Amino acid sequence: MTDTELRELAEEVAARTVEKTFLMVGADVATPGGIAALQKDFAFTRRHREAYEQAGRTVRRVAVGTIVTLSLTGAFLLLRDTVWAVIRDLLGR
Repeated sequence: MTDTELRELAEEVAARTVEKTFLMVGADVATPGGIAALQKDFAFTRRHREAYEQAGRTVRRVAVGTIVTLSLTGAFLLLRDTVWAVIRDLLGR
């Protein structure tokens, strides 16, 4: 076999292997419609992953905001009588 024949044979084997692999996972890449459907599936999966990541960031922000708000509220409630007493003393009441 010549180098050209070997290269053509290797390309044919590779193409068949890739096609069979995609068929085993349920993707028909032998037709343009099958390729387009697979691309849409990948795009959907990407959008789903990005939305999931965004939701995770939002949940973390809400959790941190809630903790900070509760901490500040608790500190205010614990210190408000003391602060008002100091203010009354300063004003001489």
